[in-house]
Amino acid sequence: MCIKEKKIQISFLIVSYNSTKVLIECIKSLKRVSKNHCYEILVSNNDKSPLELKEKFVKIINNNNNLGFGKANNIISKIAVGEVLIFVNPDTYSFSLNFCDIINLLNNEVGIVAPAILNENGSNEKWSYGGKISPITIIKNNVFGFNDFCSNNKMCDVGWVSGAVFCIKRQLFNKIGGFDEKFFLYYEDADICKRISDLGFKIVRSNSFKVRHIGGSSMDKKSKQKKYYYNSQFLYINKHYGKIYATMLKLIRKLTHRI
Repeated sequence: MCIKEKKIQISFLIVSYNSTKVLIECIKSLKRVSKNHCYEILVSNNDKSPLELKEKFVKIINNNNNLGFGKANNIISKIAVGEVLIFVNPDTYSFSLNFCDIINLLNNEVGIVAPAILNENGSNEKWSYGGKISPITIIKNNVFGFNDFCSNNKMCDVGWVSGAVFCIKRQLFNKIGGFDEKFFLYYEDADICKRISDLGFKIVRSNSFKVRHIGGSSMDKKSKQKKYYYNSQFLYINKHYGKIYATMLKLIRKLTHRI
């Protein structure tokens, strides 16, 4: 909400799919920490049924179908007018951050800023960020597990951040053409970080800002989740490293994980 003559600073973009209950709490959390800012909240609804909320100052686009995370976000990004886009999952809440401070981190060197993402119990969420992704690092991660190399750093340069919550200037987002809509679910966040990084910008995770994340609230079957994840992983490696590496990684996974 903001006074009409003031310029909107922030556009919060939320994709909702089977997430109505957590979405309402997410919007309330955003409003509580955004009272001193000029902002808008845009929701891209991927449910087949129209979404109706009693919350004021929230614009809803009903897609009438599950278009996936990237495409649904691209739709509402085209009507967003904020100087900064903040992509927010509906199952995030308890935002302990000052949006002006986090926005000020975006400059000619920093392209994307993300907060520390916490589990509901307050612990750091694994795989909410990581180093640069390559076929080698994927194999290393499978062998050695998650490396929480940012936990003790106030500010940390990373290879990618989770799409659960991250900030980017609208001008830069539009410059790269938004999310790659070939990614239906998973790796669209890693892909956009890779493309931003390739332009010479840093991807930053800041422990000064925190948000809690429920996780998995819109996905009810683990087998379906894995299918989307590995399909997107193949697409990412194929796109950035070529089909040979993508196929080799797929074969290794079949031998080790039987997936």
